[in-house]
Amino acid sequence: MKTFRLLASFVIFGGVAAGCLAQIAQKKGGFIFRVHYTPGQVLKLDSTMTFINRGSDPAGTVKASTTLKVLTVSKGIANVEMLVTPGVLAGTKTQVTPAQKMVLRLDDKNRSADKKELGGGMIALPARPMNPGSTWKTYLPLKDPSGVIQTLTAIYRFSGISNENGHQVAVVTYILSGFANGTGAMKLLVKDGSLYSNITNLSLTSGSTVSKVQTVVKRIQ
Repeated sequence: MKTFRLLASFVIFGGVAAGCLAQIAQKKGGFIFRVHYTPGQVLKLDSTMTFINRGSDPAGTVKASTTLKVLTVSKGIANVEMLVTPGVLAGTKTQVTPAQKMVLRLDDKNRSADKKELGGGMIALPARPMNPGSTWKTYLPLKDPSGVIQTLTAIYRFSGISNENGHQVAVVTYILSGFANGTGAMKLLVKDGSLYSNITNLSLTSGSTVSKVQTVVKRIQ
């Protein structure tokens, strides 16, 4: 159950990470990624997590939603309230992850203004211009249900701009390693950088137990 909850926690916060609001603009030298927060801005995400597990951990589907609300913006720093609903295993009353509420102080690259390692799972955007094929690396610390901090290393690759159902999207793929391993792909709307879709596949091995999860995150507002 511990490994199951840890994966679920990452997936929920990973969904938030992919859902930041940013501006994607082509400048000299490549595309610039930056966050453009405005007071009163609200972003809502739905996460559907499908677990395929071995050993004693349960298998099934967990659903949760996340709401981000920009409270204030001052001198380039945004105070962003994040609310996450409890993640409950479908068909049961088993609560996999608790409800979460926190206020994040973030700059225009989604870095913590307080220089803290834990930033609610928000992805730090690249500082330099990105061209198709360009990569950047971030570290994603995550506190597990027992209070222990686990870390994932994420390598992101900007694949380029494509058309998706009539929308221009920036495609970013990524590889995760550390306490868990996985791959993923997110698509951000070029016009404002908001999340279009995100899919992550993760696996975690603990002894003889292998826990796997796929998550699909969609913006609903």
